[in-house]
Amino acid sequence: MTSPHERDGKFYGPNADPYTRDPYRDPYSGDPINDRRESASTPPEPTRAWSQTAPQAEPVHSYTPFLDSPSDRARHIGRDINPGIEVGKFAGGTVAIAVIVALATWLIHGVVLTRIYAAVPASYWGTHHLVIPSTHTGTAVALSILATVLAALLLWAFILLTPAPRVLFTATGLILTAIITAITLSGPWQISVGPALASLVVGVVIVSLVARIGGLTITRHRDF
Repeated sequence: MTSPHERDGKFYGPNADPYTRDPYRDPYSGDPINDRRESASTPPEPTRAWSQTAPQAEPVHSYTPFLDSPSDRARHIGRDINPGIEVGKFAGGTVAIAVIVALATWLIHGVVLTRIYAAVPASYWGTHHLVIPSTHTGTAVALSILATVLAALLLWAFILLTPAPRVLFTATGLILTAIITAITLSGPWQISVGPALASLVVGVVIVSLVARIGGLTITRHRDF
């Protein structure tokens, strides 16, 4: 191939004539350029098809904040521990229930039973060879408070370990109440009926109130 510039008397360099230029040689020296030839001979990479699927964002729960002090680390660890209930509200509710149960026990033993026993003539107890009963109000109040605390701990254990804590706790509490009532009725009926009824009433109150407090303070996302 010839170029019109070959007849104008001008020198354009070994590879500078635009009509006869070799794209794989240097325009000034005429030396071959291997990297251009190799890059031109290499087929281009296939175009990646555009994906319709949106990129998946990183879950929020896997984010770890920057903790720069021991107190921050302690709060972060505390958030990862799930006790199953709102501990503060559950403890406050248990204390309130214990106060209510203690007042109810004092009312039954210290007021109602005391007046009933006082209204019975002393000769009646002697005729039936019975000792004049004592209400033991202080002991009954202490036992009712202890029963409330144990019931709250039992419900907490059921929340952590069982799939249906309310049902299991209610059944267990009522069965224990029935057992205690039956044990109280083991003596003569004149002496045992009053304490047995008191145990039955107090037990039902404890079970119902503790179960209600547990249902209002549970934090696990499942059926209570």
